[in-house]
Amino acid sequence: MSCDFVIMSEFDGISIDLINQYMDRIEKGEPSPFGEPQEDLLGFAKDIWEKYPALDSIEDDNDPRLKNSPWSCDFSTVDGYVYMCCRWGTSEDFIEDLNSLVNKHKLFLYDPQDSILYDNSPAE
Repeated sequence: MSCDFVIMSEFDGISIDLINQYMDRIEKGEPSPFGEPQEDLLGFAKDIWEKYPALDSIEDDNDPRLKNSPWSCDFSTVDGYVYMCCRWGTSEDFIEDLNSLVNKHKLFLYDPQDSILYDNSPAE
């Protein structure tokens, strides 16, 4: 089981309903309506990967970073947003770091489990 988050740059008309429509379109195999990744999103990805490396970057199966990783799978920024699948029970430290980086880069964090959109402010 995973805990998912969607991280995105601001766009015209941003709302929970519109994000859900976008995600439904993507799930149907349509091109991402989020557009190209913006610098703020790329900076966020660089910063989060620096602290919590992507799974495919950890080559040694015995590396402790693998055991402590928040990721249940890797993510990319190719489609103009980040869909993060985190292990259920991910540490509070990771959640705090995630919120801090979302704020630092002036991004939006969407929690699809609870259908909550955080506007550059910490999730609780």
